[in-house]
Amino acid sequence: MMYSKSFSRNAGVFSPEEQEKIKDSVFGIIGLGGVGGFVFENLVRMGAENFILFDGDNFEPTNLNRQLLSDLSAMGVPKIDIAEARAKVINKKVNIKKYRIFGSSSFEKIEKCSIVIDGSDNIETRLEVSKACRKLKIPYVFCSAGGSGGAVGIFIDKNFEDVFQIKNERLKEYPKDLSVICPSAAISGSLGASQAVNCLTGKEFSKAPEILFFDLSKKKVIWKKRLE
Repeated sequence: MMYSKSFSRNAGVFSPEEQEKIKDSVFGIIGLGGVGGFVFENLVRMGAENFILFDGDNFEPTNLNRQLLSDLSAMGVPKIDIAEARAKVINKKVNIKKYRIFGSSSFEKIEKCSIVIDGSDNIETRLEVSKACRKLKIPYVFCSAGGSGGAVGIFIDKNFEDVFQIKNERLKEYPKDLSVICPSAAISGSLGASQAVNCLTGKEFSKAPEILFFDLSKKKVIWKKRLE
């Protein structure tokens, strides 16, 4: 009864069967920072109840400009613990498995995921996660934000490294600690969450090699591009 009331305003978008699918699906989220925090919050508020979360960082002052889960009281606290506490005050029945690291030994930890959303901020992790999802035949949702823009796409039968033309020998050349504003992280995370739900409920979504791009500094804010 409480679940029905809490998410009754979803009814105009999701059928009862689709809402049940969201409730029962297992969402894996890699990273709970700028993008990942918005992914998580959106999914909890859409009625998702089952999560497998990966994040090994604690909150610090540089997170305050864009990370939804951060505030002054969270400084030095593991992001994954703050995320769990926040979810529980929205929906007490949320079930969360928490892991402080993602690596080759984490493959078995995501094998029960219905879908995995990647909000990490480094290319090495993205490659590892995408390859793990491909091996396990789990949809992989790529979400990124940088500056005033970002990109989102779902990989099912295409290789992440091929679509983005990523070469292993050039990994050290990819930039890290990019500037990013809160609206960019919010849009990327919100698009990632909604695209993941669309994928699971049979609605339309951007399937790689088609990628959703956005840039808040441009006249045309959002567009799709086929990367092939």
